[in-house]
Parts: sequence; structure tokens; C-alpha cells
Amino acid sequence: MYRNLTQLVDVRGQVKRNGSFASRSWTQITGIARHHSATTSGDAFSFANYHVNTLGWPGIGYHFVITKDGTIQWANSIDRVSYHVGNNNTPLIGICLVGNGSFTAAQEQSYFDLVTALRSTSGINVAVSNLRGHNEYPGHASNVCPGINMDVVRTAIVKGHPVGNHGHPVLRRGDSGPDVLVLQNDLLAAGESLPQFGADGGFGAETEEAVRSFQRRMDLTVDGVAGSQTWEALDRAKVEGRLVVVTAASVNVRSRPSFAADAVAGQVVQGEAFTVVEIVSVSGSSSALYRLVSGLYITTNENYVTLR
Repeated sequence: MYRNLTQLVDVRGQVKRNGSFASRSWTQITGIARHHSATTSGDAFSFANYHVNTLGWPGIGYHFVITKDGTIQWANSIDRVSYHVGNNNTPLIGICLVGNGSFTAAQEQSYFDLVTALRSTSGINVAVSNLRGHNEYPGHASNVCPGINMDVVRTAIVKGHPVGNHGHPVLRRGDSGPDVLVLQNDLLAAGESLPQFGADGGFGAETEEAVRSFQRRMDLTVDGVAGSQTWEALDRAKVEGRLVVVTAASVNVRSRPSFAADAVAGQVVQGEAFTVVEIVSVSGSSSALYRLVSGLYITTNENYVTLR
């Protein structure tokens, strides 16, 4: 249960308040919303001061805040309808990670532990598909929050590990050795180019530019540093020639990379397998699709398909 997490610190009686939020039953909770603070520092106390003093809210908008060192600050009881996703708050638990699109391994571990514990708590029923980012809710598509592709987050949850927990170190210009060689080969497998030096184990200007190019393609923060999000995206990109197998009873296939109704070209059923060409982004969505050899597209959601 989430109350037993070693990283959890109960600050509910300490953060600033000016009133109270409406209450709800646990049975009304169907989703968990991930946020980022869009700041490089801060905690539940500073966010509560802003939400109360500047925004005029009864208290801090999040139920939990995860600081850079992985501390989970419990700021609101989960039976409270706090303010964090406008017009969508009643069924949601709000978790905010301090940061502006870049999060520490400790934060990702704590997010994973907290979400896992909440989903395992008797009386709370949240499917993996309902672990969403702020910008995935109606009316919030233009928001950059939570600063991470939630498909990466959900895939990690399904596989039973935090985002970035693959044993890959953070790599940047000036590094060298076998880890850089793995990075370079992954970049080449993902379609990037290293025309002058190839995979030589040295992280120089050419490798940095390849990382930046890949980050731009995948809509990541473009900083030339191979961190957890870049490694996750590389894992997703290395799909050419692999089979995607339908695990759900039926799944739509699409004529173009779109979730519009008129893009549906038919359905495939459980057990059917198709060869993947690449992962493609979908305009206006944080989700992606597999492009198949046939020219059709199918979901990447591991609740419906698996990659072999």
C-alpha cells in the first residue's frame, strides 16, 4: 500500500491551506495524472504557497509531489478532489515530478513505486491505459506538461520497471567506452548517421549531432545528452523487421498515422502477426503507431499488441 512506501513523507498538515477541497469516494477514482512542475526546483511547500496565495485555491493542487531526490511528499488525501487537470479532476489522482522535462532516476523510481502501490491499494482501480499525462486530457492538448512521452511511461509500467531503468548510463560529449559503442549502434539501428567515424566508442561532435537529430525526430528535449528518455526512445525505435502480434480480441488497423475515425481501414484479430517498418508519431497525440510492411498502421499499446 502507498502509505508504507519508504520514500513517502506526509506533509498534509504542514503545507499552506485556505479552505478545503471537495471530497469523493475511492470508487470514483479511475485515473492517475502525471505532471511536471516546469521548474528546476521546488517542493510541495513552495507549490502550495503559489496555488493558495497566487491562484486562490484551497490548497496545493497535487496529491503527491516527487522531489529531485525521490522523496514523495503526500500533500492531499486521495479522497480530495484537488485542482490539477481543469474539468477532469473528480476521478484523478495528481502526481507532480519536480523538473522541466528532465527527471532523475530517483524520481522515476519513486513514480513507479507510487503508481504501483496506488494501483495495488484495495478500493482503487486504475488501468495502465488510465495513467496519463496532463496534456492527454480533454482541453489540455496544447499543454507541454508532463514533459515526457507517456507511451514511454506506460510501456515501462507494463514491463515492470521505472522509465530508464535498463542499466544505461547518462552519456554526453567527451565520454568513451563500450556504453558509447552501444549508443552509437542503437543510433545507427534507429536510422541516424555517423558518416565520418561510425561506431567507434567515442562520444564526439558527430555522435552528439546524431543524438540531437534522433531527439528531434522523437519530440524529446534536444540537448545532445543520452539520458533515460533518449534510451527509452531508442528501444522503441529499434523495431524494423520485428513482428507485432495482436494480443487483444481485435484491433483496428489504419490507412494513415491518425486516430481519426475515417483512418480505420479494418480490424485484425488475436494471434495475427505483422512485420513492422518503423514507429511513427501521430500528429496532435502523444501516442504512436507501428507502420507495417503492408503500408497500414497499428497501435503500439502493449495492452493490445506485443512486439517479438
